[in-house]
Amino acid sequence: MIPASEVWESLDQGAMKYLVVDVRSAEDFAKGHVPGAVHMPLQTLFRQANLSRLNASRKMIVLVCSTGHMESMALGGLVALGFEPYALRFGMIGWRAESRVKAGSSGQQDDVVHGLGAPVEQ
Repeated sequence: MIPASEVWESLDQGAMKYLVVDVRSAEDFAKGHVPGAVHMPLQTLFRQANLSRLNASRKMIVLVCSTGHMESMALGGLVALGFEPYALRFGMIGWRAESRVKAGSSGQQDDVVHGLGAPVEQ
């Protein structure tokens, strides 16, 4: 598992070290997703073309879905094939809920608030 705040920090610094793979439906992906995420629905994730794309990536793979359930299923399949992916903790719910710094905080990046939301690319 990887927290949304860690992925956001990488994105915010402009040096995205993760390949975020969204395994949700096309409709859900179109409603909003992690900026820069690639769309590979769970039903097509294990096709050779997609596996080759994942294998060619030099970035850490982070799987995301709506709640964390589908990404966990995808994670198990990819691990069985020799990949070392991460699952985004709580999926898009976690992405929308975590923010790096609390309003009125000391500004430390360790301060996490739930419910403010991170940006979603639409």
